[in-house]
Amino acid sequence: MKSYVKSEIIINNNGKKIHGILFKPLVEAKIPIVVYSHELANNHERGINYAKYLASNGIGCYVFDYCGGSNNSKSDGKTTEMSILTEENDLSCVICFFRKQPYFDNNNLFIIGASLGGAVASLYASKNNDLINSLILLYPGFNVYDSVHDFFHSLEDVPKELSFKGWMDVGKIFIKDAWNTNIYDFLEKITNPVLILHGDKDNLVSLDYSKKALEVLSNAELIVIKGASHHIFFKEYQKLAQNYILEFIKNQLK
Repeated sequence: MKSYVKSEIIINNNGKKIHGILFKPLVEAKIPIVVYSHELANNHERGINYAKYLASNGIGCYVFDYCGGSNNSKSDGKTTEMSILTEENDLSCVICFFRKQPYFDNNNLFIIGASLGGAVASLYASKNNDLINSLILLYPGFNVYDSVHDFFHSLEDVPKELSFKGWMDVGKIFIKDAWNTNIYDFLEKITNPVLILHGDKDNLVSLDYSKKALEVLSNAELIVIKGASHHIFFKEYQKLAQNYILEFIKNQLK
């Protein structure tokens, strides 16, 4: 018998529907909750295994699709309308929704951010220390600023639409917002505890980006998962990540 239930929750953000699934433990008390901020060109499915694991251990988890976040998004919006800042706005809307729910413990809201979703989560956290407990980053995409500057010499060179690394089509807004957003300028504003998990075989976001983050963050721990590459940690790597995440959350509960 499952120790949790899952339910579809649609959140409205200025007329756009954000689609997600809540995994909620079967308990009477108010619950801690984790919001999963997914990778570029992916959707809520990336966070499902983490959500099931956390819910089985008494912690709620909401996995959702960013508006325009991928070709497989169930949320509204086009990929050519999405950027790191529109995703930050979506995340803010999601967190605002859950802070109003009677089953949620307002002292214990956590964010898991993966790849670009980690950069988005960090931006949000840097402006909202009072609204979240802690931040968990999986192979965070702190290289997005460098990536867009490597692609183009100036914003004038950016076309209206383009294929980003062959993953999906994006609009000029994606390049422009990333061009003007160096995540390291924001990290020092995060005062809450931060856990970073990063594989040493990551060929998309160098481990050096997470090491650099430690120089800026005031209260952070980096755990290097040996043998793990980018994106979702598979098999034994994911089990390791799940255990690290659960232990971290339990230690931070208020």
